[in-house]
Amino acid sequence: MSDENLWGELPVSEVKRTPVQILKEQASLLTQMTRSVLVGFVGQMESAGDLRYALDIRAPALNNYTARIVLVIHPITLYPLSLVVPSGGTQTCQNEAAFVEALKARLQSESVRKLVAALLVQSDAAKGTSGPPQDGNIRA
Repeated sequence: MSDENLWGELPVSEVKRTPVQILKEQASLLTQMTRSVLVGFVGQMESAGDLRYALDIRAPALNNYTARIVLVIHPITLYPLSLVVPSGGTQTCQNEAAFVEALKARLQSESVRKLVAALLVQSDAAKGTSGPPQDGNIRA
């Protein structure tokens, strides 16, 4: 048997971060920004063929109330991907830059900001604390 390399040079990916890495970064940032009052969570969903990841917000003080923020669906080649908003609408992103911009718009949308503010105030009330973090990052 020969050790001849029949593969040739393997291609180097131009992708620096996968969609799930980007979602996990944002989940972690939310958890840090709220001092774990809210927890960002990324879960993989069952799918035949495509990869599916959901970004959720959990409120531990509210019996782990969970709100879905986005669902990302992509092929094994990563792009183009679909960014699905639970309240309606799907956006196709051709590359990482487009995905980051679409995700940023969703995370900074009025509906998500209202949701985060409501979860913070209700979580704090349930825990008997004095209010949301005073770092200026989370505001409705």
